[in-house]
Amino acid sequence: MENYLLTFFSILVSVSLFLLGYQKTVGAYKERVRTANADLEKVLLRRIVLDLYRPTTEKLSRLINGKARDHRVKRRDLLSEVQFLEVLFTRIFESDFITPNQRKEIIERLLPVLVEAEEALVEEIRVAELPSPRKRLFSRYAIFGIMGVFTSIVGSLVILLPESRETTKLLTPSVFAAFGASLSVIIAIFLFYQLRESQEETSSKSAFQSGIDFERKVGDVLKKLGVTSKLSGSGSGFDFLAIMGGKKILIEVKAWSHRVPISIIPHLVARLSHSIENHGADEAIIITKIPIELPPDLLKDTRVRVMSLGEFRNYVVHGEM
Repeated sequence: MENYLLTFFSILVSVSLFLLGYQKTVGAYKERVRTANADLEKVLLRRIVLDLYRPTTEKLSRLINGKARDHRVKRRDLLSEVQFLEVLFTRIFESDFITPNQRKEIIERLLPVLVEAEEALVEEIRVAELPSPRKRLFSRYAIFGIMGVFTSIVGSLVILLPESRETTKLLTPSVFAAFGASLSVIIAIFLFYQLRESQEETSSKSAFQSGIDFERKVGDVLKKLGVTSKLSGSGSGFDFLAIMGGKKILIEVKAWSHRVPISIIPHLVARLSHSIENHGADEAIIITKIPIELPPDLLKDTRVRVMSLGEFRNYVVHGEM
């Protein structure tokens, strides 16, 4: 009976140490990230609404870097320039304290910055290579694995306290049982934390990572479909130049899903229409993750189409959306 109580107590010690270490390290860091994002959002919203501030991509990047240093977090863990601008759009539309005329003026002031930030993101994606998924998973879980094993060992040593004088009993089955049970409970707690955090942070997934993953996927699909294509040059205004059925087609990749920034579509269409003329292309296609319904007159009198990746496959294979 005493061994069972010691085993239970050792598990309790291990779990308590793990939770304490998690809150003091990972939990505290995540809280600093949330605070930095919230502080910068409030500052930008006040300056844009009250002072008629017109941000630029460069200034926004400097502000984000400054907040990262102030809160002692890594720059890549904060929202990107595009995400901050999208948050500001949402807050401005939600606010009941901004008049319709003022709201319209602010949106018109921010739209060029958002388009510029998205273009800068494309160039950043092409220049920087993120670690492979295997490396990202290893770096993410290594600290938790070390912490879990360490706290399980410390907790299991509780069983040895009353047996410290009996060296022949140092490696008893109870020690191994306590270690295994402690580690199992810690893994379950860790998985619960990860599930909760992934649900909370799904909407704020890095635009950098989302963009690079989807652009790579589109590139792979073009290769599998046998489409001759190449990445566009800097400042071209699109992502891929493809030749399909003798037609020259410009492809712009957008990692949009359910939240579509309709307000920037006209600017994007105008930019692609200009690129069609400059490059002698036949049309331009905006490829998104899922089918998106747009106002009927939004693409009227243009050679720009919007397709999901699945619709694009049908268009290439069967010549129809």
